[in-house]
Amino acid sequence: MKVLLINPPRENEITGSLPFIVTEERGYSPPLGLLYLAGYLEKHTTHNVTIIDSQVEKLNYNSLASKISAVEPDIVGVTTNPNKKTFEPKACATES
Repeated sequence: MKVLLINPPRENEITGSLPFIVTEERGYSPPLGLLYLAGYLEKHTTHNVTIIDSQVEKLNYNSLASKISAVEPDIVGVTTNPNKKTFEPKACATES
């Protein structure tokens, strides 16, 4: 089974009024939940696991949809955090 785990784009993120240097230099938070899940699946199953980190790859929802189509997953998992207003699954949805 092809498993795809996604860290969605940084669009619709709730931000504060921090100075530009702080927001620009903060870097990326690794999607630890996805990484732990992928590690477990790879160790204990025969599933083929792929992770797309949209933030590191600087993907928007349109380019994420293209990457999802290219992987052709059987199942998709998406992580989120409290700083996200919304995740836009319709923007990524494709028909098989």
